[in-house]
Amino acid sequence: MSVQIAPPKGVGGPERCLGALSDALAAIALSVPGGRVENCLGARLILSGLPFEALNVAFAPPRLSDTEEVIDRAERLFDGHRVPWRFEIPAERATVLGPLLNTKGLTEVERQPGMFMPDLDRPMPPTPRGLTIRRVEGCEETRRFMATGREGFGLPYIKEFDELSLDGTLDVTGYLGWIGEKPVATSMRFTASGVAGVLFVSTLPEYRRRGFGAAMTWRAALEGRHEGCRASFLQASEMGYPVYERMGYRTIVETLSYRHPEP
Repeated sequence: MSVQIAPPKGVGGPERCLGALSDALAAIALSVPGGRVENCLGARLILSGLPFEALNVAFAPPRLSDTEEVIDRAERLFDGHRVPWRFEIPAERATVLGPLLNTKGLTEVERQPGMFMPDLDRPMPPTPRGLTIRRVEGCEETRRFMATGREGFGLPYIKEFDELSLDGTLDVTGYLGWIGEKPVATSMRFTASGVAGVLFVSTLPEYRRRGFGAAMTWRAALEGRHEGCRASFLQASEMGYPVYERMGYRTIVETLSYRHPEP
């Protein structure tokens, strides 16, 4: 069972933390030619145009009564571009919104804890033996970064994804973990409101269970101190949750993802 904590005052609550990660997703989508971000009744619709549902996302509106209209707009936007997509809601709204989403053909696929580390005033832990972590610089390293992350998440090859450029993407920093000359792990930080949002944490399957995921997360989070970050936030997968909990992250919010059927 998740233990929920409150962020310290002045750093940001669950809505601000989720908003920061939404901003990061929007920045990545807008780096894709043809990517776009729309606002509908206070809800954000993020379209990358790539065939990965995690990069084509609609968020629940502030008012429950607007949800159906937002779903209809999302269907027109995403289905019009023939991409898979998902609808994100706060877990506490599931009882009310779940049946509506189901009638629209969306099915629940994932529950993600939003986890918070309230204090980044700590030393950088030792890096696992053999692993070197470097900031991503330049077009060639960015391509290797995107390709390594795609392989780590088990996604199929898509040329446009591997060739995404993060140059000029506001407040996004990528990290690539190397064993010798081979890139094996990734992480990314998006800085907003004094919080280091950590995402895109992945390790190639053959290099897992060596502490690389934790090391990549530590580097992205703690280097955020140089950008004024006092705390860190991330969304945890089922695989990553126990790792982040051991690091000191604690759940402050949960979201549910509903998948729309393929267009």
